[in-house]
Formats: sequence, C-alpha cells, structure tokens
Amino acid sequence: MIQEIFIEGERVRYSILEKHVIAVLGQVYIYKVPTFEDLLHIVFLGLVDKKGLTFEMFRNMYNTGVVYTNKRKGQYSFFDVRAMVRHRIKEINHRKKLSKVKK
Repeated sequence: MIQEIFIEGERVRYSILEKHVIAVLGQVYIYKVPTFEDLLHIVFLGLVDKKGLTFEMFRNMYNTGVVYTNKRKGQYSFFDVRAMVRHRIKEINHRKKLSKVKK
C-alpha cells in the first residue's frame, strides 16, 4: 500500500510524521482519539505537494469528492490512515512515558 491520495485526479504523496500528529493533537501525553477532521489535518500537513491549498480548501475539496483515495490503485483508505495515526500516537505516548521514568 502507498501513502498517497488523489487531488484533482493527480497522485500526491503524504507522510504521517510525529511532528504532524503533535501539531494537531497536542504536545503532552495524547489522550484524545483523533476525529476525522484531525485525520484530514494530519494528512494535509504531511502532503509532499500542497498545490497551493489551504486546509479549508483541502477539506472542502474532500467533501466534494475532488480529493479521494482509491484502494484499487494501492492507496490507504482513511480507515487505514486512522489506524496508522493511532499507532503513531501509541509510539509518541510510549516515548513520553519512558522519558518520564528515566528522570
């Protein structure tokens, strides 16, 4: 599977990095379950080429179907993205917990 989405029919890669998750959900131990809006924001922050879009434009384009994923093309669905973000949150929380124990 590939971390990419279609924006106006063109493939655009994205990555789910720790800094993007922290920017959306907070810097301390993360208790919050990411909403769909949070997932869209994390994917938007991780886009390799934002094509001059703001987050509001990106969200509106997703709602109208201009931004989409396609499993047949080997792309992760947003359900899969949610699982990846939850896994990244567990990694971040585990690292924060370990840093507190060492002090």
